[in-house]
Amino acid sequence: MIAIFNTHKHDYYPLFDIQTFRHSDIQTFRLSDKFKHMKKLVMLLVMAAIWQVSVAKTDSLEADSTFTRERSYVSQDEQIQLLMDVHQKLIKRQQGIPGFRVQIFMDSGTQARLRTQRARAEFESKYPDINAYITYDEPNFKLRVGDFRTRLDARRFIEYISEDYPRESVYIVLDTINFPDLDQ
Repeated sequence: MIAIFNTHKHDYYPLFDIQTFRHSDIQTFRLSDKFKHMKKLVMLLVMAAIWQVSVAKTDSLEADSTFTRERSYVSQDEQIQLLMDVHQKLIKRQQGIPGFRVQIFMDSGTQARLRTQRARAEFESKYPDINAYITYDEPNFKLRVGDFRTRLDARRFIEYISEDYPRESVYIVLDTINFPDLDQ
């Protein structure tokens, strides 16, 4: 008979009897409740070992002359600081944020610029509170209106202007929009 001695209760727990043990029992054998205290003991020993290693590493850091408790020093390559400076300059120079506009007119040809300016004046007379922008993307002049942060806002605006500008002739485009007015 194989048995385990329980140190807590000083009892003798039989695990299994060799004479009645079958091969199928090997596949279904699991730890019983009697061994949970042993499992906890093993986990406690593992945790103690991990704690001992972490204390040893902390002691070696304290012995290092460059480590202080009040201040940590980061050593970085000069190229990283250069990239960070360039990134900050680009952000300051940026004129807007990614967003959406509604393109209501596009033309090319010899009189395209003049026709686009007329379309802008007509739009601004109908909707004076909405900004209109003329862009030149060779060979086309485009009239885009609005500064919408979401596509849904742009769709709502298309519904709003649908009487003057049919849905078939206007569409939403990705563009860099002006920063939103924080006073509203």
